[in-house]
This record gives sequence, C-alpha cells and structure tokens, in this order.
Amino acid sequence: MAGRSRELVERVRAILRRYEAEPREKQPAVLRAGGLELDPGRHRVSRGEEEIELTLIEFRLLHALMSAPSHVQTREALIARLYDDEPDVIDRVIDVHVGKLRRKLENDPSLPRLIRTVRGVGYRFAPEDADPDKLSRILRNLLENACRFTPREGRIIISGRHSGDRVRLEVANTGATIPTADLPHIFERFYRVERARSRETGGAGVGKDGVALGGTDPVAYFEVGKPAQGSVDYNHEWRGALWHFANTEHRGMFAKNPEACAPQCGGWCARAAARGDAAKSVPEAWKIVDGKLYLNFNQSIQRRWERNIEEYIAAADEHWPDIF
Repeated sequence: MAGRSRELVERVRAILRRYEAEPREKQPAVLRAGGLELDPGRHRVSRGEEEIELTLIEFRLLHALMSAPSHVQTREALIARLYDDEPDVIDRVIDVHVGKLRRKLENDPSLPRLIRTVRGVGYRFAPEDADPDKLSRILRNLLENACRFTPREGRIIISGRHSGDRVRLEVANTGATIPTADLPHIFERFYRVERARSRETGGAGVGKDGVALGGTDPVAYFEVGKPAQGSVDYNHEWRGALWHFANTEHRGMFAKNPEACAPQCGGWCARAAARGDAAKSVPEAWKIVDGKLYLNFNQSIQRRWERNIEEYIAAADEHWPDIF
C-alpha cells in the first residue's frame, strides 16, 4: 500500500514538472491611458476603483483604439476588426458604438476628451495631457462665472485636487450662484463661444460681436412662420451670447425655455454639421422639424438637406459635439 502511495506521488510530481516546463501563453498587456485601465486578460475596464461595464463590442472597440493611441483608425478598419469582415455592416454602426462608449467613459460626452472624431476619416484615442495654460483659463472662467452670479455678501471657494492623471476643480459659494439649468454648460459657454468668435465666418451662430444669429429673432420662426430681425431693445443673454428679439413677448418666451427656441447645431449650417464641418447659415434657409429649428448655408443647400432630413439630422447630432 505504501509503495502504491509513493508511486502516485511520483506521478503527480512528474505531471507538475511537465506543466512547469511547458511554455505558458503570454498574457496580453494591460493598457493605461486617460485615467482608464483596460485589462484584456480579465476583460475589465476601470477608472481608479470604479469598474466600467461594457458590452463585448464596446470592449473590443475600446481595446482597438487604446492599442494605438493617437493613431487615426478608419471606420472601415474598425468594422473589419470588430465584425470579422461581415457583409452588410455599415460604417454608421461604429458611430453608434462610439457614442455609447463616450456616454460611459467621458465626463461630458458632448465634449469628448478621450475618443476624438477625425472628420471624414474615423476615430482616435487621444486623451489630453495636462495643460497649465488651459487649467489657468478654466480657473479664470470659474472665477468669472462665480463673481457674476454671486452677490456682494456671498463667499466664493475654489478648490482643486488630483488623483493619478486626473485633476478635479470645484467651485462653491454661500450666495446665489449659477442657475441650476446652466450648470451643465459652465465650461461649454466659454469653450464654444470663444471658438465661434474666432471664426472668420460670421452671420449665424455667435458672431464676433457676441450676438447670436446675427440679431435674428429665433422665436419668430415658431410664432410668425418666417425670420424677423430682432432689436437691441429686446435682448436676453444665454450661454455667453446676446439674443435679440422683435418684441417683449418673444423675449419672454425665449427666456422661459431657451432650449426649445434656440436653433440646433448652435445656429450653424445643419447640413455642414452632418458632415462634421462648420459653416455659417442665413436666416432665410430654415425649417422646423419635430419642434426644433434648423438653419442652413443657403436655400440651395437647404433643398438638398430636405431630401434626406432624418439622416442628416442623425449625422449632425453625432458630429456636432466634436465640431466645437
């Protein structure tokens, strides 16, 4: 009996020696960038201690992008990698999955900082490095907002901290502060307005003088059924721009619900936005679709846009956050 036990032990040891001698499969490298950690072996994505749940396609898409940081990958190449050259897979599928990834990964999906769109080509994973000048501008913007909305008796507190490669800035006060509805746009109002004012194409959008839509009354499209020039006597400030109106009633309607009255794509050409570009618009080229106002470059472009409105609107909704 003892002899059989020794024989069994020797066989187990021999099996273990063969296992240890066999070359083991190399585990795929863990990828780290932009505050994210992607572990292919464990099929896990995390940010700090937080685990982020992704579908299989989303995980594979993120892995493909993070494997070649800053490298532009075409939609066609991504489709081939994700779907193994399956037929009838359109490139818009990638746009949909990128949109879902941004909603899970980005602090503000409307202003993506990790997955960037390269117009007319595809996408690249290019997280921004810390930029002292940019941080300085953000702090200045926070202070200007806080000073603007805080009464004299109020107190403003600004604090900051960093964890790994992430920086968190906070502003708080003891007085009346920024309206709740404006909080999601605290950075957008500066970022987009500054970019819009720097463009040579004026007209619609926010012009160089800071007047939205070149002074055209946006409410008139809904109430009168045609464009109307606003007056400086009836104005309202919203998202860092001055909006003009034809009368007090229109100004009141806008002030009550600006999101419903303001044109889509910031007042820029809707067809150009669908292609990932920015172009000025004219007041005469317009249309209200599902209760939303859209403007275009001219009436000829407007007619082309109207041939396939639904597709153009869907594409513009996808591209617009990356244009400004």
